Amino acid sequence: MNTGAKISLTAILGAACLTVAIAVLLTGGANAGKAKKEDCSMDAISQSICVYRLILDDIDAKVTMRGGGGVTSIIQKSDDLFEARLAQEGHEDIRSYQMDLTDGDKPKIKAVTESTKSY
Repeated sequence: MNTGAKISLTAILGAACLTVAIAVLLTGGANAGKAKKEDCSMDAISQSICVYRLILDDIDAKVTMRGGGGVTSIIQKSDDLFEARLAQEGHEDIRSYQMDLTDGDKPKIKAVTESTKSY
């Protein structure tokens, strides 16, 4: 294969990859056709996703100290207690979330407790 043919083949492959990438972005990729709002009562995974979104939205709205290493983890401590950890310089901010899961479709935050773990 001569140099001109190699360049043409490379250009065609590049254009094809770009077309696929644009199509994936425009259709929403793997989430194409999936409802935007999760049905939180479907199963444990769906409920966890809804709870994590609530926690992340709460952190985004209420946490003003934006330095450090960001959200390092969100874990479920019991059926209705979740813990979010935010790394800061020399310490970790811990936000404990008591959730109301009685309405399976719409989990709600009942209470938030803040604490700090120093290193």
